[in-house]
Amino acid sequence: MTDFICPICKSKIKTKPWGRNYIEVKCLCDEKDIRTDNTDDAIKQFLRKRKPRQIPLFLGLDNEKHTINNKLSQLRSELLNNLSNHSDRSSKYTLFHMSTIENLQSILSTGILSTDLSEEKKPLRISNDDIVKDRKKITLPSGLPLTHYANFYFRARNAMLWKRLFVCRYCDKKFEYHDAKKLAECNAESQEMYGSIIIPENIIVFELNIHLNQEGIFVSDGNCASNNTEIEPLPAQDILSSIDEMLSYTTWYNEDPDIRRRFQAECLIPEKVPVSSIHTIHAQNDMILEKINDIIQEKFPNLRNIEVKKNSPNVFF
Repeated sequence: MTDFICPICKSKIKTKPWGRNYIEVKCLCDEKDIRTDNTDDAIKQFLRKRKPRQIPLFLGLDNEKHTINNKLSQLRSELLNNLSNHSDRSSKYTLFHMSTIENLQSILSTGILSTDLSEEKKPLRISNDDIVKDRKKITLPSGLPLTHYANFYFRARNAMLWKRLFVCRYCDKKFEYHDAKKLAECNAESQEMYGSIIIPENIIVFELNIHLNQEGIFVSDGNCASNNTEIEPLPAQDILSSIDEMLSYTTWYNEDPDIRRRFQAECLIPEKVPVSSIHTIHAQNDMILEKINDIIQEKFPNLRNIEVKKNSPNVFF
């Protein structure tokens, strides 16, 4: 926010980035936000709304008059700084998406789809049906439900992944990592209840680099299903600050349930993310790693640039 005062409504003139390349200039009496990728054009559009006698603008702190050129120079400098700072911030995040080896070919064919778009493909979901139903009921400020968006985590190692790797979906019994076969057998009983069997060792994690510069992206400061979670469209500086703090923590497991909630902070991208955004696929063992490599070599030779890693310490437990 600047210290420039609008001579019409006496409010401070706000300047902030919109997405990665656009700038928004507005004040309280603006009928419509001005958004453009050109700072000079943004200033011209804003000033075009004011009558000649309303210029020059005044500095709110001491009401001292400045020339138009000086004002424009200051405003332009601030816009550029804001945009530069935000561009660096919104492009630095790595995102993760959890799935299973059974869904790999579909994802490599069409990209990572939202829950709504993927329903026709009948994927093997790692989320319980009840969770999906609850997310359908949550509507964002866009007027669309959570299931309209493809969801990604800022941290792969979180409560969601832990439950799928170590907790039976049927009876909530906890298992140690070396008891994976017993957990798989226990999970088999969940087929009648959930309509699917999740084999823990088949869970894979996609790692993506996505520039958060497109319109329509939302971010949350925690699990979107939680009542305590804030969800906002980008630039969402407060939420990004919360995510930055969360990324500095060493472990998700904490006696404070709010820490666990924050480790499930999400990035929500409308409808789908293309395969080109995927740069790494993480597997838990050699068998799954070989399966992934075989599928890429045989079915998707054009995607050989995707790296396949086993047991990455920042992904699996």
